[in-house]
Amino acid sequence: MLPVAIAGNAGTKTVDSLTSIVNEYSAEPGCEVVSVGKLGINIARFFVNLSAETKEDKDVLSVFGGINKILVVDYEGMEFSKRQILNSRLAGVLDTAEKIIEVKDEEDTLLVYGTSGKGGETLEDIIIYVPEDYALICFIGSIDFDKLSDLIKASNESI
Repeated sequence: MLPVAIAGNAGTKTVDSLTSIVNEYSAEPGCEVVSVGKLGINIARFFVNLSAETKEDKDVLSVFGGINKILVVDYEGMEFSKRQILNSRLAGVLDTAEKIIEVKDEEDTLLVYGTSGKGGETLEDIIIYVPEDYALICFIGSIDFDKLSDLIKASNESI
């Protein structure tokens, strides 16, 4: 598997550290890594935009328009001891990151990290980590808070 190369915005150090760790494990049996760069995302946006039927559909695209790269890592199929080591290493990096949300249920913990950018107008480099499911998702780029707020308001009005 080819190494993943991602350059982040405000959370560059965290993203670079996570990417480096993922690259070490990407060739391990049972570790699945998908990296979608700017060109792939732009092609996907084009086709999603073609199928968008409502203004709300297009608004969703607009909210995520600042995302330039996506990294998805599923390492549930790795040998148990290696999964535990990888979890420990990822958690070590994320301990220094800004946690936005933590959601716990009976079995899992969903952790969301990110960095505020542009004077608090955007959320940069969003990282979703579910250690019990052995999953990591990174959205590299930014989400505009005003656009997100407008989308949430529109969604609430339609309920």
